[in-house]
Amino acid sequence: MGHVARKMLSILCFGCGAYTVGNNSTPATILSAIFTYAKELRADVTISIITRRSIQDPIRERVEEIFTGICGQSSRVSFRFELEQEVDITSFSRPMCSIVATPDQSHYTLIKKLLLCRVPVLCVKPLVTTQLEYKELLGLSDMLRVPVICEFHKRYDPSLNYLYTALRLNEELDHIRSVDIFYKQPSSDYVCQSRSNADTNVFQYLGVHFIDVISWLTKSTLSDVRFTLFGQQRSGRIDSLSEWQTTNGARFNLQMTNAWDALEASPKRSEQSVRVITNKSDYIVDLADRGISRVDHSCYRCFNPLFSYSFVQGDGLLSQRGYAYDCIRTALEVFASFDCNITNGGSSGSSDHRIAYIDRVRDSIVAVEMCNNWLASIGL
Repeated sequence: MGHVARKMLSILCFGCGAYTVGNNSTPATILSAIFTYAKELRADVTISIITRRSIQDPIRERVEEIFTGICGQSSRVSFRFELEQEVDITSFSRPMCSIVATPDQSHYTLIKKLLLCRVPVLCVKPLVTTQLEYKELLGLSDMLRVPVICEFHKRYDPSLNYLYTALRLNEELDHIRSVDIFYKQPSSDYVCQSRSNADTNVFQYLGVHFIDVISWLTKSTLSDVRFTLFGQQRSGRIDSLSEWQTTNGARFNLQMTNAWDALEASPKRSEQSVRVITNKSDYIVDLADRGISRVDHSCYRCFNPLFSYSFVQGDGLLSQRGYAYDCIRTALEVFASFDCNITNGGSSGSSDHRIAYIDRVRDSIVAVEMCNNWLASIGL
């Protein structure tokens, strides 16, 4: 029997922070999703990690540890570490896709370079922070027929999917009276972020998730917004009051609070809640309290296994589950389809299933619009 060539995934990964390699409180969602996908395909992986600072040995060891824990001997992986300021995207041989997990202000430049090299992009939120940048990138994506996807993983949360379905089954989309959102994370997350991203703020880091959620849940557009800042510009609390309009002309108000807080003393990793009041119902979704906690010698913590959890399989390897991985996995499937169409000489727009997911990035214009309004409100 002739030798069957193994599949090969070649991926460029920009950024080596918590999203990519994880830390004490954040799972390594990007690498875990890539390696899990490779194991299921029985594919080998070439992953190029591109950062602004030199990779230290502990990071290399961490990447190899994640791979070995998930794949064992079922796949082979080769790593290539590059400094962003020295990298030439054209030097990589046919990457299937790229993942951008760098500070907000670098997204526009990186995505543009990748699109011009015809490399599909998955980017962490926010995609960009101005409408001009968004329109230019979307125009490039359309012209070159290269997909760009924004990683809004909360669309994959089962509780929010229930709410999405309930609003439609109960015919309540045009009868929403108000929406309230409350989102806090520990201030230590801000300290960690601010070291590498002086241009981030509590709204861009936290709030854009739920702006996307409301846009997706209600299929509404933003018509007006006002911000109120409490405390420091980048580390304080930001409240916003916005008006939204559904496709049928109905209007509702969204009141949202985003804040860094001293949650280290709390068992909750974060506080996240969505309340939607309609003429028929009052929906309350708690996205942080999932009813599971852990006590050990050092702390008491509540966990969100719907977001991310690991378990050991019979072969001793780790299996990763949760909507944090589902979002990245969907993007990888989209990019694999795109790559196959090019390889086979077909049209890159031939898959309705793939295009349906690609077009979801168009919804991120609402999150970008809110970022744009926020920056304008503080004179930036």
